Amino acid sequence: MKSFLDLINEGKQVGTLYHWTSYANLYKIIENNYLKSSERTTDSGTKTMPVTYGVSFTRKKKVPVYEHYPSEVGIIVNGDKLSNNYKLFPYNDFFMNKSGVDEMETRTNKSIEPVLPYIEKVLINKTKKT
Repeated sequence: MKSFLDLINEGKQVGTLYHWTSYANLYKIIENNYLKSSERTTDSGTKTMPVTYGVSFTRKKKVPVYEHYPSEVGIIVNGDKLSNNYKLFPYNDFFMNKSGVDEMETRTNKSIEPVLPYIEKVLINKTKKT
């Protein structure tokens, strides 16, 4: 006989997440079924080392306005489903966008593969100037 606790199958409640990117990157994401973790290199003085930042998401549907970052399309991701298989954590890089709003993020600690099962919809940013 199963106990009451064995019958509970409840995951973390994250909600909807948005990942803004360019048309070209969206094509690569869908074609490869892969959302790559961003990497940067840091110079520690003696050697250059790669630093993995994870995949960034926002909880805000509003299109972010960045000077040098494409926000042509928004990938809507099921955060509840994603959190069942990937560790998600809050992140704030204290980056101020043009509107003066601090951008709070949610990140994974690694790339997401396969990514298609988590994508619910894609938004086209009609205000983006090309």
